[in-house]
Amino acid sequence: DSYPLCEDFVRPFLDIFIPGEDEKNYVIYWLNCLKYQRNNDVLVLIGTQGNGKNTLMQLATVISGRHNTIIGSKAFGRDKFNGEVLKRKLVNLDEYCIKGNAKESLKCFSNDDVTVEIKGRDPVQIQNHCSFIVANNSMRSTDIEFKDRRFTCPTLNKKDLLLHWPKDRIAAFK
Repeated sequence: DSYPLCEDFVRPFLDIFIPGEDEKNYVIYWLNCLKYQRNNDVLVLIGTQGNGKNTLMQLATVISGRHNTIIGSKAFGRDKFNGEVLKRKLVNLDEYCIKGNAKESLKCFSNDDVTVEIKGRDPVQIQNHCSFIVANNSMRSTDIEFKDRRFTCPTLNKKDLLLHWPKDRIAAFK
C-alpha cells in the first residue's frame, strides 16, 4: 500500500535514514497514522549521534501538528505525574532511557485508556490519543525485548545524516 500523506514528503529522507525496505514502509505507515489515529507501539530510534533521529521527530511533529505534540521530559514515566500527555497526539522523548518504571509507563500507553495524574489533582482515566517516539544514542539505554509488541525499533543508518542530506533540506522539516 501507498501512504500519500507521507510518501513524497518523507520517503527521500527515510531512504537515507532506514536501510531496510520493510522497516522503512512500516515507519511511513506509522507516521501516516499520526494524522488519523494513535499508534499502539512506541517508535524507538536508537542510533549514532547525528544520524537523523531528531530529524524524524521533527517530521513527525509536522505531520501530527505542532500544537498536538510535546517534547516529554526525561522524568516522564519515572514518577506518577504524566499530565503532559493531555490533549496531545504525539510525545517525543529525546535521550530517554526505556528501563524500569519508564518502560512500564510506556507500556501502559499502548492501552486504549490510560490514567493521567497532574500534580495536586486526582488521577483521571482518559481515552488515550498519544503516540510516542523515543530517541537515544545507545542500546544500553533500553531493556526492550525483541518480542515485545509495544516497541518498534527499526534498524537505522549509522552514517551522519549531513553527509547525505543538506542542512537546508533538514531545516525544511521544521
